[in-house]
Amino acid sequence: MRLREISLYVLVIFVGFEPLFAQEKPKHRQPNTTITETLIDYGRTRQRAEEAVLDQANRKAFDGDYQLKNIGLGGRDDEYYCVIQIRHDIYRPENRRSLEEVTVGYGRTMSQAEIDARYKAERMIAERLRSAKERQARQRAMEKEREKRESALDSGKPATILDHDEDNSYILKSIRFSGRPNDYLCYIKFEYLVFK
Repeated sequence: MRLREISLYVLVIFVGFEPLFAQEKPKHRQPNTTITETLIDYGRTRQRAEEAVLDQANRKAFDGDYQLKNIGLGGRDDEYYCVIQIRHDIYRPENRRSLEEVTVGYGRTMSQAEIDARYKAERMIAERLRSAKERQARQRAMEKEREKRESALDSGKPATILDHDEDNSYILKSIRFSGRPNDYLCYIKFEYLVFK
């Protein structure tokens, strides 16, 4: 294991893991699209896992408004999990399109395998956003918006503001586990945004 990965696991243990999700509550933007998202949480009992994930859904959905589409419970020994799918509204920048990818994580426990899978997802997204293709798409979008602003200034109309890079994030589409105690695998499918 590399030092960076070890540091991540230590950081996760002491600080807690807060993965990068779709924008939870846009500051001054109303939701403009509806998505289906998967959420997962853990507990020492199935009931605690369910309570934790439903609390997470209330915090994630805009104004706590969501539809529960699916629920599943699983786990072994003292580590149970609850996976739900919710449909809710989010703000999605108009100058972006979504991509779906998958990855797999490994760990001694299910939660460690999930952390590893999410870490790999974040690395994949970072690599994509640094790619030449994405930089060119970003440059085209910025030039297009600059032209719109200049023509809006000439005509006296208000200019459209280009959405910021921090709006890039991912949402979990699906998650599943396999393996046995001390040797778990976690497969995740995730969706993230790139420039059009």
